[in-house]
Amino acid sequence: MITRPLDLASHLTPPPRGWDALFYVNVGLIGLFFTLFASRYVLSPGLVLTTMPAAQQDKVSTTHFITVRASGQIYAGPGLLSLPQLGKWLQDQAVTTDQPSLLVLAHADVTLPELTEIINTARQAGFKVVLAEDQPAGK
Repeated sequence: MITRPLDLASHLTPPPRGWDALFYVNVGLIGLFFTLFASRYVLSPGLVLTTMPAAQQDKVSTTHFITVRASGQIYAGPGLLSLPQLGKWLQDQAVTTDQPSLLVLAHADVTLPELTEIINTARQAGFKVVLAEDQPAGK
C-alpha cells in the first residue's frame, strides 16, 4: 500500500481493444501514398539525377588537369609552373588532343582574378575549361 497510496490505476478506464488493425492500415496507407504521390528523390536522393538526360548533356571527360593552390602555385603534368609556362604547356598539349578540356582544381582561397587569368590562358590555348573547388582540410 505504501507504493500506491491512492490506488489511481483502478480508477482509470482500460485502453480500448481492437485498435491493433489500425496500425497496419496506417502503414499500408503511408506506403500507398509514397508509391503514388511521393517524389523519387525523397527515397533515393542522387540516384536518379545521374540518369537524367539533362545531366548527361553537360558531362565532360577532361583530357588534362591542373591544381591551383592559394599561394598562386600551379601544378600541372610537368610539375610546378608559372602562368606564362602554363600557357606554353597548354598550347603544346592542345595540339596533341582532338577536343582538349582542362579541369582546374582550385583551392577555396584562390582569388577570382587569378582564376580568371588561368581560364583565359586555357581558352586562348583552345581548351574547354571545367572548374572544381578544393576545400582546405581544416574547414
